[in-house]
Amino acid sequence: MATLALFTRLPQPNASHNVLAPGGFERWHFDAEDASGSYRLAIDFYEGFPFHPTYLRRYQHYLRRPTRVAPPLPQQFRAVTFSLFDTTKPIARLFRLAGDFDPNSMTTGENGAIRLQLRGAPFEVASSGPTLLDQQTLNAEFVFTPSDANSEAESLDPLADASEYSQYQVSRSICQVSGAIHVYGARSVPLDLQFEGRGLFDHDLGLSPMSECLSRVMYGRVLLPDRALVFEVMEEESPPMTRGELIQLDVSSERNLDAGEMKIEWRATPLVIGAPPRVTFSDQLDLSNPRVLGANAASAWVVYDAVARGEKGTALCEVIHPMRVGSLVQGMWLKRWWDRANSAREEES
Repeated sequence: MATLALFTRLPQPNASHNVLAPGGFERWHFDAEDASGSYRLAIDFYEGFPFHPTYLRRYQHYLRRPTRVAPPLPQQFRAVTFSLFDTTKPIARLFRLAGDFDPNSMTTGENGAIRLQLRGAPFEVASSGPTLLDQQTLNAEFVFTPSDANSEAESLDPLADASEYSQYQVSRSICQVSGAIHVYGARSVPLDLQFEGRGLFDHDLGLSPMSECLSRVMYGRVLLPDRALVFEVMEEESPPMTRGELIQLDVSSERNLDAGEMKIEWRATPLVIGAPPRVTFSDQLDLSNPRVLGANAASAWVVYDAVARGEKGTALCEVIHPMRVGSLVQGMWLKRWWDRANSAREEES
């Protein structure tokens, strides 16, 4: 019996793998910090945005009636997220959820450099939730140039392969980063920032929603002078299990480090994700003194002081509680949160 391939293997790993699994996703993640340590940024391009309740609700509806309901495909829920942080808070944020990426784009040059262009109405967050600043425009452009020799290698290593969830690592690399961010328009203090620093590019894909079996996830990285440490912690719902992975990247190789005994204590309130106060990977990496840069009911960006075998640095992390996307109350709140921040809403008006 013929079977349908759920994604395509490609000679150019940075391109879309055309994930066809209902509820699946593909993510291109970029983050960086400037040379002074004053600014950090995080950018994600998604085919299949896994944190919007509408996508999950349509997936669950399809599972209940697979012969009567069309499956929701990742290409119907393309999203772009951008956050620029100073040392304590977000100072510019953009979110767009639609059937295409325009006017945002991601292109790879012959030298492997990835050029990102971002444009749209930014949003800000108050105690009542996001407000779309539809009289302002955010315009940004960045170039991430991989500095390691393996940046063009497609690995498709399985990150998780539970009975209900499969995620694959496509490629990752340390990058030199340059770019500029501009915010202008009525009722705004103009922002004009040139950015030079180092960062990380990470590309992965999943064949079903994270919320199907992952209750908590923490991703992060530490940039050190001659290497980077990338880590991931996953707490699975069934069977109950917490797993950690620690990877070292340098200019010539990528290798797994022995995470040993990993310790983490999750924190959250019903409407805001908190930061685990301390995370340790045996004697390889210790994260402490968390500072939450921004959070909602399902995720938070956090900065930690990091010590890796005596070397000191700073870790930028994202903490996610995927199952909250499918919760009735929290899902309704998240849908409202994302819908109010969506710059595509301003384009349609």
